[in-house]
Amino acid sequence: MTAEIRSGIVYHDCFGCGEEIDEDEVSWAMPDGRLTVMRGDPYCDSCLPEPQGCEHCGNVDETCVCDGGIGPRIPMEVVK
Repeated sequence: MTAEIRSGIVYHDCFGCGEEIDEDEVSWAMPDGRLTVMRGDPYCDSCLPEPQGCEHCGNVDETCVCDGGIGPRIPMEVVK
């Protein structure tokens, strides 16, 4: 990741296309498409990765706690 500060504004290079994006326009995402805040890689709106979801059930919710395809998704209330 490349970042540069000019005139008090931070600019990041998009992880997908390399376009320079100012800090107010950048979107941060993990490689699996989950949007984050200052984690993962910086992206412009055109290059954001598509959410991939759980490899077993396809659930794109980051709280997915499915059992690996053996049965239904376990609600978070049960796990806590």
